Amino acid sequence: MRWPTYAPVPLRLRASLTRVPENERGYVAGKLAGVPPGYLDAMLDRYLQKYELDGQRAANLFCFDVEGMFPPRGIGHMSDDDELLRLADAITRQVKQMLGSIAATSSTAIRARLEGIARRHGVRMPKVSTLGAVIARMTREHWWRKQLRRRLSEVEHGAIQAGLVHVRAGVYVSNEAFRRFRLQRERVARTLEETDAVNLTTGQVLPLADLIAHSVSNPKVRRAEMMTRLRGMERYATGDGLIGMFYTFTCPSRMHARLAPSGAPNPKYDATSPEAAQRYMVRLWAKVRAALDRRGVGYFGLRVAEPHHDATPHWHMLLFVRAGDETQLTETLRSYALQVDGDEAGAAEHRFKVERIDPGKGGAVAYVAKYVAKNIDGEHVGQDTESGTPATQAAQRIEAWARLHRIRQFQFFGTPSVIPWRELRRLRVLPEGTEGDWSALWTAADAGEWCDYMQAIRAGALDVAPVMESRESMSYPGELVDRVRGVRLRQAGRQLELRTRDDQWELRRRQPVKAVYKLGPWTRVNNCTVQRAQALTRKRPTDFSALRRGLKGGRDLSLASLGRNLRAVDTIPVSSVSEETRRELRRAIKEVSTNERAGIPLHLRAEHRIEHPAPASSRHRDRAQRESSSLAPENETDLRASSADSAPGLAQLHRGGAERIQHAARGEPSATAHAEEVENRRSSGPSSTDERLATGLESNGCRERYQH
Repeated sequence: MRWPTYAPVPLRLRASLTRVPENERGYVAGKLAGVPPGYLDAMLDRYLQKYELDGQRAANLFCFDVEGMFPPRGIGHMSDDDELLRLADAITRQVKQMLGSIAATSSTAIRARLEGIARRHGVRMPKVSTLGAVIARMTREHWWRKQLRRRLSEVEHGAIQAGLVHVRAGVYVSNEAFRRFRLQRERVARTLEETDAVNLTTGQVLPLADLIAHSVSNPKVRRAEMMTRLRGMERYATGDGLIGMFYTFTCPSRMHARLAPSGAPNPKYDATSPEAAQRYMVRLWAKVRAALDRRGVGYFGLRVAEPHHDATPHWHMLLFVRAGDETQLTETLRSYALQVDGDEAGAAEHRFKVERIDPGKGGAVAYVAKYVAKNIDGEHVGQDTESGTPATQAAQRIEAWARLHRIRQFQFFGTPSVIPWRELRRLRVLPEGTEGDWSALWTAADAGEWCDYMQAIRAGALDVAPVMESRESMSYPGELVDRVRGVRLRQAGRQLELRTRDDQWELRRRQPVKAVYKLGPWTRVNNCTVQRAQALTRKRPTDFSALRRGLKGGRDLSLASLGRNLRAVDTIPVSSVSEETRRELRRAIKEVSTNERAGIPLHLRAEHRIEHPAPASSRHRDRAQRESSSLAPENETDLRASSADSAPGLAQLHRGGAERIQHAARGEPSATAHAEEVENRRSSGPSSTDERLATGLESNGCRERYQH
């Protein structure tokens, strides 16, 4: 869409647009209008490069991608993790509200409305068959979080094309994506610290963070387990007379956005995303496996996927094969690796590399250990040659890259499944009567000997697999999910099962001590402050529209507390409330503060407003017109000054004042009655604790307010 004729081009764009061809300035200005100043020059430079190298169409498509990076609303390149969480919560509430309003319509209409919401936020509909399953997902906040994070992968693809991801800018991922990843990790760490795992069978309570630290989710445990399996594979291969081969696959040059090591734009780049490049490698490996199966070549090993500096993936593969099959294996891999663009310059040298493992250099584990550690935590690696930074720092950006683009970093093939191995290691002793069938497998797993585990399975021709049990999903009621319960062993027509998990566990969130902060009392009776601080979030926006409606009609509710917050109205972001609403808030707070000074009780203020209307301004004599209009700018300073004299504690908005305004404006009948009673007690003097308990303020009244 071109820049509208009635809307002026932003000032920061006018000087830069002189570099753009005149007939394209309107289109470019419209697409780049939301780009922050710090990124504008880079976007225009890339546009002009695309225009000169690939033509007008490619340059305009680039502008279209840039517009997706910096949308006027929703998730974009500059969004942080907190903003994503708030948006997911807002969309979930929108979906629930929509479903409540059209519950009587047809299922086709409901699905169409849901598809419209998904399309508006750039996410895909759930891939489930029934409408109920679709609704179950789209009314869950965590489903929207996952989909919005997938949307960030598309945003990152735009950043790659714009030149924000390479060795001279943000290596592996853009700096904004890495900042977002770190914030997410910090939030997850806080959540783990505040969550307990409760054994429903024994009643045992364990901190979830401690359980995670002892699982393969811990990078150190994950790396140790992988090295154990690699050493076992090498021992098994040596005993079986196999040799080790090390291969490297790289994508064609047209899939690389930037050149190395300069970081200059690649003129052959065809806008392939990292996900698309990974799919290309997966299809390539599938063709290789099919060809090797047809030729009867046996092998097993490990595949590691890691990024180039511009986020394009490449693979390292460790394979063990019989010496007689080495030539056939290598030629098969080479032919498929160079099947696409194999005649381009440098393809034979850089696209496919092969090296026979020399036991004198440390064996197979020494060849692949660096790549395993580099892509997990960077320990014992030293310097990352791709980025020029310490490997421990580069590993964090590599992890961010893998999660953002949903790329599987490690994959073992041709070896037994690791899940039964882990389940057997959970058992301290074998159950009585199972020693004869399970002793060899359990002993090898318990001792951490992957070689012995592989030999026991292959020597006995055993089929070992996990036992799965279906249970109702905690996320989507009415659906079933599978969970591991044990290990199954099949041999010579027999099938045995070994139970490894009998207990039921539940996650419970602890109330974080640091999150409980005290708020200033809003009446003399301050019984629910702690509950209120725990139930609300400071950053949750106030519903100013509802507040304005509450101020215009009915009683004053508990608006006496607003007298302390007049100056706080000026701290409300302009994007949160219109200037007209801001002025109406000042007018309402001024009126409440005036009544306070006049000593008018709360229950008489509505009548007082009728009998003693405020003086009309010279511009608007009628009261109804004055309520719907805004205050004159010259009166705003006087209002703030008069309210400040009678209302101390204005700075308390930063400790929850905006949320008090929101609760005060809701106007629930029960809450209003208690607020009026509290105000009457203020005029009659302090009351004892027994009297407050008798009125129900501590036991029921405040609780009813916060349930709403």
